[in-house]
Amino acid sequence: MKYYWTFSFFAILLFSSCIGKTQKTCETICMTVNPFIGTAGHGHTYPGATSPFGAVQLSPDTRTMGWDASSGYHYSDSTIIGFSHTHLSGTGCSDLADILFRPVSSDSIWSPLTFSHKDEKASPGYYKVYLQKENILAELTTTTHCGIHRYTYQSSSPQKLIIDLKHSLDNEPIQHAMISQKSKNEIIGMRCSDGWIKGQNIYFAVRFSKNINNIISYKDGKTVTTEIQKEINGKDLKALVLFDQEDHSPLVCRVGISAVSCKNAMLNLETEAGKATFDELQAANELVWEKQLSCIEVSGQTPENITKFYTALYHTMVVPNEMNDVNGQYAKRDNSIGQLPKGEKAYSTLSLWDTFRTWNPLMTLLDTTLVNNIINTMLRNYDETGELPVWPLWNEETYCMIGYHSVPVIVDAYLKGIRGFDAEKALEAMKASANKERKGTGYFNQLGFIPYDKSNESVSCLLEYCYDDWCIAQFAKAINHTDDYKTYLERSEYYKNIFDKSTRFFRPKSSDGKWQTPFDTYKINSAYTEATPWQYRFFVPHDVKGLTTLFGGKSALGKALDSIFTVQPTVDPEIPDISGSIGQYVHGNEPSHGIIYLYSYIGQAWKTQKWARRILNEMYQATPDGICGNEDCGQMSAWFVLTSLGLYPECPGSNEYILTTPLFEKAIINLANGHKLKIIANNPQENTYISDVYFNGQKLTAPYILHRQIMQGGTLKFVLSKQPVKGI
Repeated sequence: MKYYWTFSFFAILLFSSCIGKTQKTCETICMTVNPFIGTAGHGHTYPGATSPFGAVQLSPDTRTMGWDASSGYHYSDSTIIGFSHTHLSGTGCSDLADILFRPVSSDSIWSPLTFSHKDEKASPGYYKVYLQKENILAELTTTTHCGIHRYTYQSSSPQKLIIDLKHSLDNEPIQHAMISQKSKNEIIGMRCSDGWIKGQNIYFAVRFSKNINNIISYKDGKTVTTEIQKEINGKDLKALVLFDQEDHSPLVCRVGISAVSCKNAMLNLETEAGKATFDELQAANELVWEKQLSCIEVSGQTPENITKFYTALYHTMVVPNEMNDVNGQYAKRDNSIGQLPKGEKAYSTLSLWDTFRTWNPLMTLLDTTLVNNIINTMLRNYDETGELPVWPLWNEETYCMIGYHSVPVIVDAYLKGIRGFDAEKALEAMKASANKERKGTGYFNQLGFIPYDKSNESVSCLLEYCYDDWCIAQFAKAINHTDDYKTYLERSEYYKNIFDKSTRFFRPKSSDGKWQTPFDTYKINSAYTEATPWQYRFFVPHDVKGLTTLFGGKSALGKALDSIFTVQPTVDPEIPDISGSIGQYVHGNEPSHGIIYLYSYIGQAWKTQKWARRILNEMYQATPDGICGNEDCGQMSAWFVLTSLGLYPECPGSNEYILTTPLFEKAIINLANGHKLKIIANNPQENTYISDVYFNGQKLTAPYILHRQIMQGGTLKFVLSKQPVKGI
């Protein structure tokens, strides 16, 4: 694997040997990243420390309730509750925020921790903030499975720390919690909670840099002074830990977590953070991030655009999250313990309805080992449950959103030559998921459409099932399953059954075959997923030719595409996902993400280029509210990364990347196979439109480039102009 490192103490040794030649690079790349981008508005990102695809996301929590508490942090807040070890990045639902640490020095231990953004700093793998009232400097860093805290108290202040196992987002019920002192400076514990996912078990082990004087536990609202090494169980469980008052050195807390056991949490701690200092671990984490982010090198733009790019790239690498421990054990869906083959990893936090579009294809360019590990995780899920994951979190399933979008992830990888998994099992699993009775699939299979009076989200579900089934067909064809190819190819054309030629919209149809009336294209409708009919009007990525025919030809489709940007936007406070609007185009939510690239299929590529540049400039900013919608586990950022490079995977599974105008004069993609693709463009700050494109000296005549060409490496040269070049 080329760019994903498992964090260990060996990284520290590597850092020591390389510091002289990498420090300047770290300042150039890591320090251009601004983790506060997306923490305001509805971006729902967190600013805290994590490691690439790490199990730990150690970050401050400023609120617990409401939609904008999805990551636990919002930039508009001025107080901190504490620092918890797991967080979601950019989701529209809340969960995690497990095992909260809250440093205190005053007697008012439950009062809010006040802070100012001027006393706050974040960079890849590091976060610090000054807590004003308590007069404590808090610093955080991580390894893959560990969170490391350093709290510097005022010299005369008592050093106290609250460990809060009740803390959660949206008041999720706690089934059970436990805490126990194991030695003079070690504590272990666990909790099981029911939030977005049910029965989430998390175990932790903490080793302090100084001895514990006393622990006061708060169990179910009652205060109990504990005895040394006594185990405390409860649902509302908190502990106040008091330390040696004569030692005024900073308090360092090394915390290992696990989904398997306290024993494994301690093993993770020993392996990754056992004896290293905070500064050594933070420096090593920075080096890991430097190596990770250097997979793409860009230049020739403003500092703001460089920050936007590398922050977006950073956000594509904080999820998904590694779920196995350092010994290869992981928690299966029934909470029994599984053992991975040597060298393999398990991942969760897969927001597949979002990420199949751009994030997953991006990783096929950068990290094929990661892709194989994700797919094998999906196939283990099939072994354990009889279906592929829909939206997995921790070792559970949320069943959030629609479609069976593990399918395009697997198919896109296989057709690109990424094949470190069992293809026959994969087809079996895809067919099982496609025929699982959920969200109208039964009606889809029997009737060729989903009646809106029988199942919600009927139009959106049907359109996404059609695309997923096209992917199954391509996979079946590739492994010589002719009957399956024919079956799923036929199903992929069911989108035609709900296209109303009189309105030229995909429209809800009742069980007796009648169109839903009245039909208002500007209103939120239960037949669509987080959308109006406009945002799903063009979702047939697998058959643009068929879509063009339905609209009456290229000219008619072009006019329909034009109109989405000029009609009135929809503003509905009940559906805040509809954000980042240009007319009815909604960049803040995923169904719109491929729309502008359809122009390139109908001879109007200059419009793709125009809108791509405008969206890059307007919908992404280097500010806390700089993401126009939920970050959605890297999808919003992956769109920025690939579009700014001049490449976009409009239809994963086709192996095509639509060409658009690069944002940078020069970019080098260090591909997963060891080759390099250099992308160059003349003065993109002034030029928006493409005149010609050359790949390794040969002029490209199609509006796309193939995956196999990209992976050869070489030079992709864009010749740009200020004026549109029409007719190509």
